[in-house]
Amino acid sequence: MGGNPGLEFDSFTALDAGGPLMKTALTTGQVSIGLVFSSDGSLAQG
Repeated sequence: MGGNPGLEFDSFTALDAGGPLMKTALTTGQVSIGLVFSSDGSLAQG
């Protein structure tokens, strides 16, 4: 598997994977998709 899996994005913003920048961007609506870790419960806390 490789290449483009059929997803297209208007833009890309590099942030810290699973870190505070990513969490803030997700919760404030700055990004729609982000890399977070399932073992981190801080996003579920709202």
